[in-house]
Order: sequence, then structure tokens, then C-alpha cells
Amino acid sequence: EYAAVAGEVVEHDNATRSGSLNFFTVDANGGGNRLTIDGSGNVGIGTTAPNSLLHLQSSVTPTIRLSQTATPTAYAAIYSDSNGTVNINADPGNASAAESIFRVFVDNSETMRINSSGRVGIGTTAPSSLLDVEVAATDGVAGSVANSYPVADFIVGGSGGGKRGLQIGGPTGSVSSPVYLK
Repeated sequence: EYAAVAGEVVEHDNATRSGSLNFFTVDANGGGNRLTIDGSGNVGIGTTAPNSLLHLQSSVTPTIRLSQTATPTAYAAIYSDSNGTVNINADPGNASAAESIFRVFVDNSETMRINSSGRVGIGTTAPSSLLDVEVAATDGVAGSVANSYPVADFIVGGSGGGKRGLQIGGPTGSVSSPVYLK
């Protein structure tokens, strides 16, 4: 046999019933349980005791690979190392001729990207420096350093009477006269 599906009754009495569905395969190195669906609906790949809705476990790096059928060599990977660090890798094999980009979307709109040069763009799809934050002139504050009240704000247009630059201190808290640097 090269593959099998087996149901397993884990516990059965009049008060308690539980079981699992197990999928087995065989390859050149032997065989074993490859996928388990436990009684609560949790799915385990590489584990027979999944403790979440989807649980991946491997003796090497457990990886989720995302690829399109048209270009299966260019892919993205999400994986965890032995320290529990989550890694997201865009085109780890560098198979794509185009620039690999990591993008974050909120409400179906791109809000941030990191390009293959390591440049981070927030509010821009073409970051021109290591960190490029762009806001509309009406948005006011492009960035803040704050504690219980603003310590420093990066001001653009529309806010603070049309001032632009770095505002140290603020009109709230104990600082009543902010300093503007241009």
C-alpha cells in the first residue's frame, strides 16, 4: 500500500465520544501519518495532536509555500525557525525577473511596502529612501514621538496653521508653546 485513510476512535463511552481521521502515505523513506483531523475539527500536518485550527509541525522548518501555477518557481514562503521567529520571504529562490516586494493591505488598499532594496514605503508605492512616509497635505502629522502627550511631531501642510517641519513639544500637556524646526 502507498496510501491509506483511517478513522480512529480515541475514546468512546456513553458520555464521551471522540475520534480522528488520519491520512497515511508511503515514500522511499517509509511511511506514516501525514494529516490528522481531530474530533474538534483541528487539522494537523506533521502532528497527530493538533492544538489549533491548523497546526503545522516538522523536524525541519515548517513552511507554507504560496505559488501560482503559471510561475511555480517564483513563490513566497511563511515559516518559523527553532526559536519561534516568524519569517515571511518574498521570492526566496530569486526566480522572478521582477522586483520582489512585501506589501501590506488594509481594507484592500496598500498601506505599506518593503522593496527588495530594503526600502520601506508608508503611503507610497515607490519609496525613495530607507524610510519614506508620505501623507496628503490635509493629513497634518506624518509621524509622532509621544508619551502621555506629543513630544515631537513631523508636521506637513494643513495642520498647525500651515506650518511644516518638526514640532517639539505641543499645545497639550505642560508645554504651551511648541518649537517648530524647518
